[in-house]
Amino acid sequence: MPERLTCAVALHRSAADLIAADVASASLDELGDVLRTTRRLINEMELTFARAAARYAAVHNADEANVGNGEDAIQWLREECRMTSHAARVAIHVGEHEPELRQSIEAVEEGTIGMAHLGWMADTAERLEHSGSRPRGKFDENALLKQAKRLNVQGFRRQCDAFIHRADHEAFVRDEIEGAEGRRLRLVTHDDGVVHLDAWLDREGGELVRAAIDPFARKDGADDHRELAQRRADALIEVCNHVLDTGQVPRHGGQRPHVYVTATLDTLRDVAGAPPASLESGALISGTAVERLACDSTIVRVLLDSASIPIDVGRAARVVPASTRRALNVRDNGCVWPGCDRTASWTQAHHLVHWTASGPTNMSNLCLLCWRHHARVHEGGWVIARTNDGEILTFAPDPWDMPRGREPTTMIA
Repeated sequence: MPERLTCAVALHRSAADLIAADVASASLDELGDVLRTTRRLINEMELTFARAAARYAAVHNADEANVGNGEDAIQWLREECRMTSHAARVAIHVGEHEPELRQSIEAVEEGTIGMAHLGWMADTAERLEHSGSRPRGKFDENALLKQAKRLNVQGFRRQCDAFIHRADHEAFVRDEIEGAEGRRLRLVTHDDGVVHLDAWLDREGGELVRAAIDPFARKDGADDHRELAQRRADALIEVCNHVLDTGQVPRHGGQRPHVYVTATLDTLRDVAGAPPASLESGALISGTAVERLACDSTIVRVLLDSASIPIDVGRAARVVPASTRRALNVRDNGCVWPGCDRTASWTQAHHLVHWTASGPTNMSNLCLLCWRHHARVHEGGWVIARTNDGEILTFAPDPWDMPRGREPTTMIA
């Protein structure tokens, strides 16, 4: 390491130690001063890093040996400086476009804009410089700097995109096309059957997904303690469940797509010692989950011999007949759980006393529940009942009970 660089590192560490020494005893106002001053020092170091990164990229990429082995400067920075590809790319662009960003760099040093603002300005200059089309405008630092001084980073990024649209409409459209072609959705099934989703969506696609699931990701009451990420996951499942239930998915092999579950009669009845049920993928689910699914589903009886070979297959029979379901839709008009706003088409028929426990499939023993509240009853341990006056009552589970469905011992008409 060169001597001057060694001295610079020592000075930097001394400065950090001096600042840190005052943090523990500082007041709120003093901490604000510490944070602003520290950020300005970091920004100055970031500018130095950007200049060095741009110089490194120019020398590195000019070397035919590096080009030949496929390694570029961004890859080197990512690996050696422990940073993301995006951060490395932004640093190089800031250093490369320094002559066009003189006033903005001064603003960073003064603390009136942040390095993130400068990064988006450099990215905008880079996009215009390397556009395959003929831009109708050119990079305008003054116009963008005014916006950067008054907007947060997210708002300023939108202004940069708007600037590109005005200056180079063709490039903006190309970016949209590349974004759409870059859409990805990966579903990885782990050994325990749990599925991991990894998605990359363009702006329009992401907005469509948000518009579809966010209305169903709102909290459904004061006792809803789910984080937003969990509510969105639940909403995605609910939307998929609705699409399958309403037959909006194209037929495959002459049949509507469904979720197939195979279970023994003992599993369906949740008998102690019964084997778990299996999904079509081979993943296993509990008898309690099967009980919920069987509330409102199509059942096919399959008789097996001693070697587990099917010897008789019965006809598919709907647990809740279509006529009964239509009557339920009219009477309940949606999920009957207090405070729930799901309409009838977003619900499932629930047996107050399950049919496997000899509960009848008639209007007095049925009610409509949305996917989330149906799971609350079966897996969550809640009890739902109807009084003689038709009022729906819900009872929270005993916190010491196991999280499984509990049914009333007698049906409440």
